[in-house]
Amino acid sequence: MTRELVIELARPAIAAVAPEEAPVFDSVARARLTSSGRLRTTRRRGQDVLGSGLEIVVESITDGALYVAAAMIGALTDRVADSAGTRIGTWVRKLRGRPDPGPTTVDELAATVDEQEWEILRLSGLLAGTQAGIPRPQAEALVEAMLTGLRDRGDG
Repeated sequence: MTRELVIELARPAIAAVAPEEAPVFDSVARARLTSSGRLRTTRRRGQDVLGSGLEIVVESITDGALYVAAAMIGALTDRVADSAGTRIGTWVRKLRGRPDPGPTTVDELAATVDEQEWEILRLSGLLAGTQAGIPRPQAEALVEAMLTGLRDRGDG
């Protein structure tokens, strides 16, 4: 899973659920996500990290949204690999950090999801929200915004 896929899924959810955080979302995402799309366990310091205590306000929803998006992208790529066999499994391994992952986008992943998998994604997102310490109403709002965005892209 790549940082770009996680950011692409989380950005519209933040815009819908916490629009006040949208202007700083990209800075927080770059600071908090590794290139493989996982959240850093320790905070990175430097020019791309917010200062003056603002990150304390931002992290509650943005960090949670990034965690939820990473879990949902992980579940989605795992389901694609399981359902499509070796050729797609090779593609997913490339997506998860091997060189030259190809033209993989959230749109391509969304187009592969069936009704059962939508529910798996929803539950994966809610579980990740709980693990991230997000209050249930916020977790539900983030997950629904992400699923709506994915459905819209998969239909397009």
